[in-house]
Amino acid sequence: MRLPVSAPAEAQWADERADSGSASGGVHVQRYIDELHLLHAIRLAVVATDADGAITFVNEAAAETFAAEAAQLLGRDVVELMSADPLAESPFDLEAILAGTTWRGDLTVRRPRGDTFVAAVSATAIRDGVGNVIGAVVVGQNADMVEELTTLLHDQ
Repeated sequence: MRLPVSAPAEAQWADERADSGSASGGVHVQRYIDELHLLHAIRLAVVATDADGAITFVNEAAAETFAAEAAQLLGRDVVELMSADPLAESPFDLEAILAGTTWRGDLTVRRPRGDTFVAAVSATAIRDGVGNVIGAVVVGQNADMVEELTTLLHDQ
């Protein structure tokens, strides 16, 4: 199964049905579409990459978090996105993630427009059906926003 990009659900349905070649393929396609809707509904930023670290999928929350259109994020290097300074060493270690290590931590990340924010991030490898690493999934949340909401709730 391909990693989703930003094709409409109808196109994904048609592609998957053509790949399956069987009547039961419709069940798998519907599940795939339902799962894709869940990824877009979740309010955490979800970014998927290929094995080279190029971003292949962003959900709506990721586009909002990074204040960018999905098209501006697709194809970018995830390491560049997860760093406030591309020239500085970052604790975000894509090589280790692609080797099978789950990474968690807080990062100061830079939006495409140049401003930065602190994000609570978790990343893990994506594996195909036989266990080969085919990319990574990075899930993040704007920690600055969480802190603001916590303070607001505490003050009420």
